[in-house]
Amino acid sequence: MNSTKAQMDLFVFCNQLNVIGIRYLSSYLKSKGIEVRIIYMISQPDSFENIFSDKLYDQLCDFSKDSDLIGISLTTNYFPESRRFTLKLKDKLNIPVVWGGVHPTLEVEESLEYADYVVMGEGEESSYDLIKALVNNGDISHIDNIAFKKDDKIIKNPLRPLKNLDDLPIPDIDFTSHYLIDENELKQISTDLMKKHMFTFSNKKRVTYNISTTRGCPHSCTYCVNYAYKELFGAKGYVRKRTPENIMEELTTVLKKYPFVEYIFIADETFFVQKMDIIKSFSDSYKQKIGLPLKIEFSPQTFNEEKFAYMLQAGAVELHMGVESGCDDTNYNLYNRKFPVSKIKSILNIIDKYTDSLEVAHIHILICNPFEKLHNTKNTFRFIVDVPNSFHIRFFPLVLFPGTKLLSMAYESGLIKNKEKDVYLKTWNTLEA
Repeated sequence: MNSTKAQMDLFVFCNQLNVIGIRYLSSYLKSKGIEVRIIYMISQPDSFENIFSDKLYDQLCDFSKDSDLIGISLTTNYFPESRRFTLKLKDKLNIPVVWGGVHPTLEVEESLEYADYVVMGEGEESSYDLIKALVNNGDISHIDNIAFKKDDKIIKNPLRPLKNLDDLPIPDIDFTSHYLIDENELKQISTDLMKKHMFTFSNKKRVTYNISTTRGCPHSCTYCVNYAYKELFGAKGYVRKRTPENIMEELTTVLKKYPFVEYIFIADETFFVQKMDIIKSFSDSYKQKIGLPLKIEFSPQTFNEEKFAYMLQAGAVELHMGVESGCDDTNYNLYNRKFPVSKIKSILNIIDKYTDSLEVAHIHILICNPFEKLHNTKNTFRFIVDVPNSFHIRFFPLVLFPGTKLLSMAYESGLIKNKEKDVYLKTWNTLEA
């Protein structure tokens, strides 16, 4: 069966409108004939608990009363609020609820205490197979990437192979058929609401479109969920890359539909994982067809001056590089980032030569690591003193996410007393110097 007549509402907890994964899921489901509505549950940054009123949740239950399946996408910080909303849905409606996203993938058992189903990993195909089975009274027991409870036993079906990104339809950009929470009210998205909520945390408030050109990360840092995902899916083939033609198709379509977009953020784990010929081709096409200023993020391990120069030509004006620590011992033995500080300093000196072409250059530093020796922390501050003045420094308090090696260490050492307080609701707010 190539299409199924059904309706699915997709709720995503977030702090701004630029959420990519849920829009990939929506476009795939729509391509199979599913009627989809996305509802962006927008909250203030660092607001993770008791965000919305009971009155609003009652309104959302009424809004979704005709759905065949309700999906909730969440990260770890939003677990308490997703639980609250799901319990409300269960109380008001007799509609199955499926959770997806990073947290349910890594905390399947906990998630199934509230959700009927969990999508593990990438959910395009499995979500379609699930809703098709549900509306046709079919068998869900063999749908890959799906977990569920049967007779109080948790069943985790096998994981399916990761997709070639160019085989997926571009993300759903029909924003004005989507909905969001604005000032604690459910509203259909308008141009004005797009301009209000479509931004990235940056040095300027501009209407921004986020795009991913890759999925996955080549690194296995001990604080990152990619470490856990590689344990699940394997490192081979984990990083996938879109072709320049596919990327340009998305961007040109977006700008034709929404000419008021002012800024593009390439929201990859590390953009420079792309090969040199791809970056050159992208740079040439982007400069010719798009021409908007760009924000990019990358790791020191993937930095290459020639790639960087091509991206400056394309229009990169803002960059973010994850340094994490200015101490080799911490980077090597706590974070599994085996890249010497001496090379990081060389990269900073290279980038410093180009800062006249940039609006802002950021480096990221992790702080508040309970496992780091005081001597190593002091080495990081000595490193910071030598960072060229052209750089802004962002300090990120370390958050111990599920599935990561550092969280396992924290449990083993007795640092975690209350999982929700010490992990789920831990702030990720940044400090900048």
